[in-house]
Amino acid sequence: MTKQMTVKEIQAQMRELTKRIGPRADLSIYIGHGEQPLWISLYPYGTTKEEGHLAFHADDFAEALDGINAAWDKYQEQFKATITRKMALAIIRLTDEFGTCTDAALRQEFDNGQVSSYGEAACALADTMAAKGPFGIVRVDGANKADAA
Repeated sequence: MTKQMTVKEIQAQMRELTKRIGPRADLSIYIGHGEQPLWISLYPYGTTKEEGHLAFHADDFAEALDGINAAWDKYQEQFKATITRKMALAIIRLTDEFGTCTDAALRQEFDNGQVSSYGEAACALADTMAAKGPFGIVRVDGANKADAA
């Protein structure tokens, strides 16, 4: 017999997964009826975005959490590619509008961890996408500087 998980244990595992993805990620568990009564649903870009929606049906919480973690592990590379491309386009747009792209400006659309993790690759991609390169991200020191990741 498998160990029953407490609500606090389930919440902790859900928080760990969403922390790995980013602050816009939303993870929900639904309890229904039928053969597999649990349905766990992950929206890596937030609940309002259908893009990247992952779901897993299970018989218990441990199985549901294991299943959605495995689904995320498979989807993670596609997520990174999508974020990198969106960030590259934002870098091009911000550089065109303001003459430079700052990490503070990027944090309007991306979290600090994403800017740190994908910024360099996004700049390299921006260089291949637009002629006004080389592109870069200027770090802001001051009131709007990034908090520690």
